Amino acid sequence: MKQPNLADVEVLLAERDAVTGWLARIDAAGSSVPPAVRDRVRQDYQGRLNGVIERLQGHGDAIAAKLAEDRAEQESHADRANAANEALAEAQLRHLVGEYDQSFFETERNRHAADVARHEQALDVVAERAGRLEEVLSLIIAPARPVETSGVTASATSMGVEPVRAAAPSPAEVVQEAVDLDEVELVDDHIDEQLLAIFDDPGELTEEAVELVDEDVVPEAPVASDRGPLSFRPGTGMPPEQERVIPSFGMPAEIPARFTPVAEPARTVPTPTPAPAVSPRPMFDEDIVVSGPPPEPTVVTSGRTLRCSECGAMNTAAEWYC
Repeated sequence: MKQPNLADVEVLLAERDAVTGWLARIDAAGSSVPPAVRDRVRQDYQGRLNGVIERLQGHGDAIAAKLAEDRAEQESHADRANAANEALAEAQLRHLVGEYDQSFFETERNRHAADVARHEQALDVVAERAGRLEEVLSLIIAPARPVETSGVTASATSMGVEPVRAAAPSPAEVVQEAVDLDEVELVDDHIDEQLLAIFDDPGELTEEAVELVDEDVVPEAPVASDRGPLSFRPGTGMPPEQERVIPSFGMPAEIPARFTPVAEPARTVPTPTPAPAVSPRPMFDEDIVVSGPPPEPTVVTSGRTLRCSECGAMNTAAEWYC
């Protein structure tokens, strides 16, 4: 790697300082100078300054490498100087405890002191050189460019195309949007008030005080039937208008049209009568004497059977009588 010539760098730095001073004082010169001449001289100085910066930048890599070496050498000299100081302090301690006599202590002290002075002097030289190199690097490093908003904008600008910008909303749209936001907030507040109203005293609420917000009409839920799966009564399997009372005593739901049921005779509850005097029962049945009119024959009413009581014919299960 090319080693930088610090003398050339110093010459360039001196020229840079001179040109910078000239540029700073050009405006303070006499006002009798025509503006065109002043601008031409300013452009000349600016061009010379740019040339100096370019030549310094040509030494940038070499200067950075030399600066890294100087920093490493600076750390090495600092470590050696610290070690020499510790050795000198150790010699003093050994002399105080009586291990080293005066003559040996003087020899050790002179030797360690010379090492400390040599390393400190080298450390100062390297530190000064490293500081100068850092200053040069800070002068030749170009300032950071402003960050582009986006790659598309940068590409369009470099190609001479004006980037498309989003159209700003018109004042009417802004006002309309603000009005819409206010209406939404009012509706939300109104709904919140209605929701909180359910916790109020029911006596204080009236139909005039409650104002419902327009909502989609929801169809009413169908009323549960008196019979069926939605009620507590079992369904008959027939529509409500065709339901009939299921007869008791095992009668079928469908009664034949030609059959007329006979009304069941009313049952009367016998009135209790005082029990007659009990006479001694005869020993034999032949001794019983029947008194009073003979009893009427009892008509036996047969139940509903499959055999006809009149002709004795057998009927089918769907019919009761022939």
